[in-house]
Amino acid sequence: MIPAAILLAATMAVGFDSFGGTGQGGHQGAPRLPLVAWYGDSRTAGACSGTAPPAALDALLPTGYVVANKGVSGETAHQIYARVHSGAATDCRGAPCGHYVVQGGVNTLKGPAYAESAAEDVAVVALHGSNSDASAECSTEEEDDCGTMDSVDLLHSTQARARIVVFGEMPYAGCDNATCPGLVAPGPRATAYNARLQAECATRPWLTCLLPYEEMEDPENADHLLPAYACSDGIHLVNAGSAFLAQKVFNVGGW
Repeated sequence: MIPAAILLAATMAVGFDSFGGTGQGGHQGAPRLPLVAWYGDSRTAGACSGTAPPAALDALLPTGYVVANKGVSGETAHQIYARVHSGAATDCRGAPCGHYVVQGGVNTLKGPAYAESAAEDVAVVALHGSNSDASAECSTEEEDDCGTMDSVDLLHSTQARARIVVFGEMPYAGCDNATCPGLVAPGPRATAYNARLQAECATRPWLTCLLPYEEMEDPENADHLLPAYACSDGIHLVNAGSAFLAQKVFNVGGW
């Protein structure tokens, strides 16, 4: 396990923007299918927003592209993995997708299940599951036994020609009690998650990571979303936030 101090230092040294691979691995220059699957939780689904991030991306893309919104409210990183596992080969109109976006670790990080756990340990659960951070040992049968990196590794193993983009975590400290009962605020948890994701992206030349935490954070209110991006519940995104994420994906997608 990478020491937390090293991870925190790495986070401070590199800004939260695009990081890691180019998304080119295994593609060999052949055209990608104009089909996109965007996996995630309620921030992907578009709770509180008139235009969800996948719909905002669809509006940016050339004619002929189709973006499937595969966001499900309340899902943990493990539950998102289970859906990826069940549909990796047929995500887009019964065919493989040309692009995948994976977003969603917040329901693991903020939940009370690991309230007493160290920030680095919770980050491992969100990224690789509670039993191991070796993807080969991931199982859909055990609760929280898989995470975000297992999702992207599975997609690459089954769809090596696809471009895969993964999002780091965004600020969520402003989440209200009704939306986030038992909230564990981000702070070191999100920092460790993003830093660890950043480090792992560097080992996967086929993967592109987007780490927009600092750009979406209110400079006057640490770990809170910028007011221009935040819904009234403090965690979900208004249209401007959706447009921001969509533009990030568009900029690195190689369309």
